[in-house]
Amino acid sequence: MIVHGHHSVSIRHATIILVVLCLLGFAQASRAAETPRPIIFAPLPMKSRAKSIEEFLPLINYLQNEAALTIVIEYQEPYDKILQGFETQQVDLAYLGPLPLAILKKSYPHVLPIITFNHQNGDSHYRCVLSKFKKDTLPTDRPLKVALTQPLSTCGYYMTRQLLQEHYGIALETQYFDYTMSHTGALIETLKGNFDIAGASDEIAEQFGSLGMETVAQSRELPGFALVANTKTLSSAQIEALQKSILAIDAAQYKTWGSKFQYGFSKADPHAYDAIAPDSEIPIKGRMP
Repeated sequence: MIVHGHHSVSIRHATIILVVLCLLGFAQASRAAETPRPIIFAPLPMKSRAKSIEEFLPLINYLQNEAALTIVIEYQEPYDKILQGFETQQVDLAYLGPLPLAILKKSYPHVLPIITFNHQNGDSHYRCVLSKFKKDTLPTDRPLKVALTQPLSTCGYYMTRQLLQEHYGIALETQYFDYTMSHTGALIETLKGNFDIAGASDEIAEQFGSLGMETVAQSRELPGFALVANTKTLSSAQIEALQKSILAIDAAQYKTWGSKFQYGFSKADPHAYDAIAPDSEIPIKGRMP
């Protein structure tokens, strides 16, 4: 009887412990449901690290304050790291140009452009350009030295190759070229005399006009840079909240946020990027003497 009573007490204690553990587990699960992980946002490194992050801080702060969304900026310099982040579901939101978006969509279809950024004319389209120092003439007795942004940049090898062929009859693959990792980097290195010509976006190239750089060729209009959502990691409700919150921002507010946002936002057309695709293999490394 004593032994039997001992077992009864042990079973009772074990039952109590099990119930407590279950309650603790439910409490932890409830807290986890109430505090989802933050949205990881990766800006495209078109400028320096500090500038790329600084440009987006007003928008991120607004979304955190007004839409109650917790967003963390995660800066990745190589474009392919951002694309890998989508595929490994470590990146939820990114600022992407048309080429990296098109490349990503081919291997990872769970991407959705939700917002584009307007220019002064109210449109979000842009152009890639070739830019050189005004006082320089392009050499004819040797291959050109061409400054590029990044391998996966729309205005990098992809569009610079087309522009050189269309406007000068020059094949980029037979010239010297190297990647400087950003649009500003390509323009600065050309301004310093380390390259003969640079490929960049029209918006950033225009900022170098006062320094002596000039645009010598420009591309057709391209679909605008977009805020792109990872539909595998973000819910439909989160994506809708992001899109509605941004489109509802008052002009008086976004006009104070700097050049990237001062002309407002548009709802992105996901099909606008379908025609963007490399027509040749894009080399990962440069070709310098």
